[in-house]
Amino acid sequence: MLAPETVSSRIFVAIVSHQHARNIAEDLRPHNWKQANKTIVPIILSNIPDAALSDYCKQHNIPLIENNTKHGFGANNNKIYRHAKQNLGLKEEDYFFCVNPDVMTSATDIISLSEIMKTNKYTVAAPNLLKPDGTPDDNIRSFPTLKDIAHRYLLDSKKSNVEKRNKQECEVTDWASGAFLCFRASTYGAIKGFDERYFMYYEDADICRRASSIGQPTYYIPHVEATHIGNRKSRGLPTKQLVHHVTSAIRFILTSSE
Repeated sequence: MLAPETVSSRIFVAIVSHQHARNIAEDLRPHNWKQANKTIVPIILSNIPDAALSDYCKQHNIPLIENNTKHGFGANNNKIYRHAKQNLGLKEEDYFFCVNPDVMTSATDIISLSEIMKTNKYTVAAPNLLKPDGTPDDNIRSFPTLKDIAHRYLLDSKKSNVEKRNKQECEVTDWASGAFLCFRASTYGAIKGFDERYFMYYEDADICRRASSIGQPTYYIPHVEATHIGNRKSRGLPTKQLVHHVTSAIRFILTSSE
């Protein structure tokens, strides 16, 4: 039997859409990945009915899961993972990448990430996300305290951000943004995916912390870059997103001692 490192692995890319058909078709463009490399398997989940997205997936033969009711970020990615395992043959040695629809990346970079992870035996990793203007996106951070979280919202504090400008080598980080977060399928399964009690926000911090607790830390891979268009709504006037942000932050802090 071949060792896991020598088995040909596939990369299943989970994309959760909230009426992001245009972003997916024009910015993310997963149909191009399939054409460039057959080992990449994009799977799209529509959390909100979207006829344009359905047409796009049919045109490019991309698996589409359609929800009858809205679910949170973690629950949706877990649903895609189960679908890949039950229907598309996802195996332990494969990779499961979570990528937001407002990201711009390529088949070359997706393959590079998986090869770096395989070579170095990383089971959780993230690329270097940049903003559209080329400046660093704060996609890697240290685990925050309650004070850090309060200052981040009230004072726009960046204390828990990790300065990426001088990082040239792969290294461990506490956690990385779920906008582009990469897993070995076996590790994602071992920690039972995202904690679905988080509807949105901090589920990425939580999953990285739980992976680290079983000896699988998160690695930052600086020389593989992707652009994150982004659209943050948790700051400013009170909104439903702010409620989720605060609720998730408190849950994360309270579970830190479990």
